[in-house]
Amino acid sequence: MQAGAAFVVHGRSGQRDGSDLGSDQATTAPVHGTPYRGDIDGLRAISVIAVIIYHLFPTRFPAGGLGVDIFFVISGYLIGGIVLASVAARRFTFGDFYLRRLRRIAPAFVVMIIATTLVSTIPLYPQELASFATSALAALACVGNIFFYFTSDYFAADSATLPLLHTWSLGVEEQFYLVFPFLPLLIAHSRWKRWLVPIMTATALLSLAVSIAYVRTNAAAAFYLLPSRWWELMVGVLASQMRGDWLTSRPLTRMASAAAGLGLIAASLLLVRPEHGFPGLVVVPACLGAALVLITGQGTSTMVHRALSVSPARYIGLASYSLYLWHWPVIVLYRQHRLIGKLLIRDAVIVLIVTAILGFASWKFIEGPFRGKMAPRRLGAWCGGLIAIAALLQVGILATSGLPERFSPTVLAIASAGGQSGSMPKPKANCFLTNQSSVGDFDKIPCLAREQGKPNWLLVGDSHASMMWRGLSVVLPHVHFQTAVVFGCEMPLDPQPTGRVCDDLMHQVLVRDLDIARPDAVLVIWRWIRLDIPALKRLHDRLAGKGIALIVMGPTPEYSMPVPRIMAESVRRRDPGLLARTIEPRLWKNDRELAAQAKAIGYTYLSPLKAMCPQRRCIVESADGGLLYFDAGHYNQVGSQTAVRRLIANDASQGWPLRQALADTSAPTY
Repeated sequence: MQAGAAFVVHGRSGQRDGSDLGSDQATTAPVHGTPYRGDIDGLRAISVIAVIIYHLFPTRFPAGGLGVDIFFVISGYLIGGIVLASVAARRFTFGDFYLRRLRRIAPAFVVMIIATTLVSTIPLYPQELASFATSALAALACVGNIFFYFTSDYFAADSATLPLLHTWSLGVEEQFYLVFPFLPLLIAHSRWKRWLVPIMTATALLSLAVSIAYVRTNAAAAFYLLPSRWWELMVGVLASQMRGDWLTSRPLTRMASAAAGLGLIAASLLLVRPEHGFPGLVVVPACLGAALVLITGQGTSTMVHRALSVSPARYIGLASYSLYLWHWPVIVLYRQHRLIGKLLIRDAVIVLIVTAILGFASWKFIEGPFRGKMAPRRLGAWCGGLIAIAALLQVGILATSGLPERFSPTVLAIASAGGQSGSMPKPKANCFLTNQSSVGDFDKIPCLAREQGKPNWLLVGDSHASMMWRGLSVVLPHVHFQTAVVFGCEMPLDPQPTGRVCDDLMHQVLVRDLDIARPDAVLVIWRWIRLDIPALKRLHDRLAGKGIALIVMGPTPEYSMPVPRIMAESVRRRDPGLLARTIEPRLWKNDRELAAQAKAIGYTYLSPLKAMCPQRRCIVESADGGLLYFDAGHYNQVGSQTAVRRLIANDASQGWPLRQALADTSAPTY
C-alpha cells in the first residue's frame, strides 16, 4: 500500500445512532430494534489492532491493512442501516444527519490535527512542514484521500513520513455519506422502491469491478478513491437489510455462519499479501466475513459473538476511533525523531504505550463530552472554533513557507540539497513505467531496438535501474541500453504473466520478446529486498542457452530516512556518526549472498556497496561537498555517475563488463 496507512472506526454500537468510521455512537436499534451489541465493538477491536500492528511491522503482518476494509463494512452496516431506516420512516433530514456526524467525528479529529501540527514543527523541515500543512487542510475539508492520491507519485515522500496519511479513510467515508443518502431518498418512496436493494447491489458490484480493474492499472486510485471503495461500505449497508433467517433460524446454522465469518477474517489477515493485488478481489473474503458476523449477531448471540464481547475487546473497540487517530502520527513522529526505518520491539512498545495513553484519553475526555447532549449551537461553536484554530495554523505555516527560521542556514542548506543535479540524458519514451502503468504503455520498438556497432545491454529492474541508467548512459556512451524498467517493481527473476505490470512486462522482455531484442547482455538492477537464488539461476541458464550474458548489480547503499535529512540532523544534533548508524542492515548480507552465488551460478556481479562503501564507510558527498542522494535510497545524477565510475575503478576483480564497455578511456574513473 504507498504503504500504506489505513483508517479506523469509532464510537460504539449502542442505543444512539452513529457511525463506525466516523465515530458516531453506532447502534443497531434503529435498524433492527436490537440492544447494544458488544460483539461489534469486539470486531472493531480486532480491526484496529490489526491496523496498528500492520503499521508497526508492515513486513511481518502485511495483511493488517484489511482492518480498514472491515471498518468500512461495519460503518455501512450501522450508519447506512440507520439512514435507510430513517428514510423509510420519513424521519431523515440532512441537517440532523450531518450534525450527528459532526458531533462524533470533528472534536477528536481536529484536536489530533492541532496537536500533530504543533509537534510536527519540531522534526519536520520547511518543505516537509508545508506539505504537512497542505495535507491537514485537505483532511479538514474531508478530501484527504484525494490529496494523497494526487501526491502518490513513486518518488513522493515515503508514506511512513506523512503524519496525516491515515486521514484518507475519513475522506472516503464522508464522501460516501455525502452521496449515499440520495439513493434511498430518490427511490424508497417511489414506484421503484422494490428495486432499492437490487440497485444498491448493482452499485456495489460495479464498484468492485472498478477496484479490480484499478488494482492492475491505477493502484493509487484503487486504494484512495471512493469509486473503488464504495462496494465495501455497501456490503455493510446490504447486510443491515438482511434478516438472515436462512443463517439464523437454527442455532447450529447461526453458530457455523458466525464462525465462518470470523474464520474468513482471520484467514485473510494471515494469508493476504501485497503481491496478491490490494484491495481488489483479495478483500472480498474479509468483507463477507465481517458481514456474516454482523448478520448472525442480530437477536440471539452465539459463542462467537460472546467471545467478541469480552470486556477487554469491548473497551478497545469503544476507543478504536481515537486509538486510530493517534497511532499513525505517533509512529511517524517517533520515527522522525529516532531517524529509524523499521521499528524494533522496544520502539513498538513505546509507540503502543503513547498511543494507548493518547487514544484512551481522547476517547474519555474529548469524544465522551461531545457525545453527550450538548446543544447544537454550543456544539457548532466548539467545533467551529477548533476547526478555525487548526486551519489558521496551517495557513500560517504555508504563509511562512514552513517556518524556516527554526533552523540554522547551514542545516537548511543541507536539508534542501541532493536534488536532481547534473546533466541528465533524456529517457526513451515509455521505457520507464510505474507500477500503476499497464504493459500496453510499454513501447517495445524503441525500447528494445538494437543499435549496430555497439554492445547492446538490456537493462531491467525497478527505480534503482532507472537511477543507475542515468550514470551508465553518461559514463558508457558507447554502450546501447535497451530498457524495460518498472518503478516499484519487485523484480521477477523467473517471470510469469499474472496481470501485474511488473510480472507481465518482465515476461514480455525476458521470455516472449527476448529473441527480438537479441541483447548481448542482460543487466539486472533492483533493490534486492529479498533474494530468490533458484529463480536467478533459472534466468542465468535460460540466457546462457541463448548466448546472452547475465550481469547482476547488487544493492546500493540505502538509509532509514532521506540522506539530506540525516546529514542535516547530524549537524543539528552534533552527531557525526549518525549516517553510519542509519544505513539499512540487510544490504551487507544480500551483497555477500549475491557475490557468493555469482561464483556458483556463473553470472557477473557488480557490487555498488564495495565500490561506494570502503571499510563500510559509504560515500554520500561529491568532491565539492554536494550530496549524491535525493532521498533515502536513490542517487541524484551526480551520485549515479559517481557510483558508475567507482564501479569501473573497482571492476578489476569482478570481470569484464564495465571496463570493456568504457569506450572513452580518457573519462575520469573518479
